[in-house]
Amino acid sequence: MPETIFSFGVRGRTYDMGFSFMYFLLVCIFQCFFVPLVASQGQLAPALFIFGDSFFDSGNNNNRKTLAKANYPPYGIDFPSGVTGRFSNGLIITDYFALSLGLQISPPFLETEESVMKNFLEGFNYASASAGILPETGSALVIHTSPFLQQIFSAFLLIPRT
Repeated sequence: MPETIFSFGVRGRTYDMGFSFMYFLLVCIFQCFFVPLVASQGQLAPALFIFGDSFFDSGNNNNRKTLAKANYPPYGIDFPSGVTGRFSNGLIITDYFALSLGLQISPPFLETEESVMKNFLEGFNYASASAGILPETGSALVIHTSPFLQQIFSAFLLIPRT
């Protein structure tokens, strides 16, 4: 078995950083070929619904009682409208993904009530910082979190019934 340059352990398992780097490299190569192709095609998807944690949060925690917020500088210093609640100084990966599909940036689900039905057909961002699959994930940081299952349930409530 080849010797690894760097590895790390989580819950008794050891992971090789070479695998993570190869995965990252594969994603980068895919983006180099996929994004120019998509840009020439126009809109490739009708909507984009995003679920996740702080990597994808676009401001859903701004009005919540939580320590997991990014609605103050230096977050958003490179974003056109300033501070938005994204855990980034500009666009997040899902923003780039939406733009590469020919869509608008998906707004936070909890942004405003009137935007809910207007943007339903265009997509929403349900991601919330400190969210996780288990309800206790992030409980040290928040009074009210939006765990993954609650994000799915919120999306399910908006599906029109026939």
